[in-house]
Amino acid sequence: MRLLNRTMDILDRLLTDTRDAMDSGQDAVTRVLDTALIDHERLGAAIRTRPKPWFFAADETLTVFCTEGQPGNASAPHDHGTWSVLGCFDGSEESWWHETDNTNSVSGLRHTGSGVLRAGQAHALPADAIHAVMNRWTTPNGIIHIYQGNFLAADRHIWDPITNERHAAGLSEPLAPAPHPRAAFAAVGETNAKPTLAGTAFAAVTVNNLPAATES
Repeated sequence: MRLLNRTMDILDRLLTDTRDAMDSGQDAVTRVLDTALIDHERLGAAIRTRPKPWFFAADETLTVFCTEGQPGNASAPHDHGTWSVLGCFDGSEESWWHETDNTNSVSGLRHTGSGVLRAGQAHALPADAIHAVMNRWTTPNGIIHIYQGNFLAADRHIWDPITNERHAAGLSEPLAPAPHPRAAFAAVGETNAKPTLAGTAFAAVTVNNLPAATES
């Protein structure tokens, strides 16, 4: 019983410390999550003791929830409408980064880079970041999402992975990202130029050098 209480404490402490750090900004929140992820296995165990959906906070100060991505699940390109800090407590998540053509706000999406977020790592995204994510490994991943303010009320968008047309994001995406065929996901990443990751705050990034699909 004492071990269970110790397991629960790490999640409660993370939520408390995150709320306290919000006034100090994104860097402070990133440091809080980095500290919790040092023991990412214990953090994951604490999260899994809670009933799903893993939605822990949603108010004018912050939003915190966790997702579990099954093998093969992917999201369409999307933004968050606010700055965020994402951390991986189990498995790995592949991200594809995008930019929009400033001359056309609803299309012109282009791939700019890719990377892998692994268990124990976190990355900070600016409010205008656009990415698509995929679990292309053989085991589920676990991601904790921390957003400035009320994420559900933010002005968010999602892009069709084939046409690149922009649409308003619905309220269900955070907890139930729709799976997309890998062919559609890969099509978004096609580019004639070598992708770059300049200006992205991303831990352990790789460019055109992603791990084997069997790696966990």
